[in-house]
Amino acid sequence: MAVFAFDLEAMGLAPARRLVKRHWLARDLTAAGSLTVDVPQRISINDVFEAIGHLYVAEGATMGGRHVVRLMERHRASLGHLPNAYFSAYASATGTMWREFIGVLETMTPSAQERERVVEGACRAFDLYLGQFERRYDRAS
Repeated sequence: MAVFAFDLEAMGLAPARRLVKRHWLARDLTAAGSLTVDVPQRISINDVFEAIGHLYVAEGATMGGRHVVRLMERHRASLGHLPNAYFSAYASATGTMWREFIGVLETMTPSAQERERVVEGACRAFDLYLGQFERRYDRAS
């Protein structure tokens, strides 16, 4: 499997704003005393459509993170402070960043075959994330 190089800037996806979230997630997990994440530095991605699928999962987590942050705030008394830089990554621009991403996704995937590759990439990304939690809880058992 080849590592596919793609250019977020050329895709219109503001890489400087989007890629920094990886570091925020690591910082949040460390600050929370949570799991040690052993995700590889590079993930093999076959094509731009699979890459978009991976980005869909990461961007969707940010979109959904707004709801997680609200729940965390609502239960702050019982939870204490939990770091949320990752979930709050885009702050008030979250909706705009999501719409921008969906616009690029729709523009770059006009065919059913291309959209299927995006779905395959998203499934691989979910498998990577879920695998982290499975390994964590298998170790704890």
